[in-house]
Amino acid sequence: MGAWGYKNFENDDALDFLYEVEENNKLAEEIIDKVSNLKSTDYLDSQTASQALAAIELFAAKKGTPSGDFGFSETKIKLETLPFSPVVLEKSKMVISRISSNSELRELMNEGGNEKEFTDVLNDLNKRIEI
Repeated sequence: MGAWGYKNFENDDALDFLYEVEENNKLAEEIIDKVSNLKSTDYLDSQTASQALAAIELFAAKKGTPSGDFGFSETKIKLETLPFSPVVLEKSKMVISRISSNSELRELMNEGGNEKEFTDVLNDLNKRIEI
């Protein structure tokens, strides 16, 4: 049985992505670039959206505003070596907006009755990556 919930680390896609980032920390920036380059009409599947939110959580943690629902000490990710810049944070804000407005993940949260909670999680993440 897989993990599934409205928080950014309550799904297998996000948790699996963290293990991939342990091996290659450039994946975090790459997933942000991938989603930020999508057209507004392009399909954004839930797996990619979950991975992007996990990456943004990594950038928030590096910035000093980590999520309260996951301890990064539980992974081998070295936040100090994570690529990071104001441009990444700006793209991350665009990605959050895209996921919030038009994504399969948003649809799943709406169908599951977690629309408000998911919106609150996204708003919190957006605040934590403010420049």
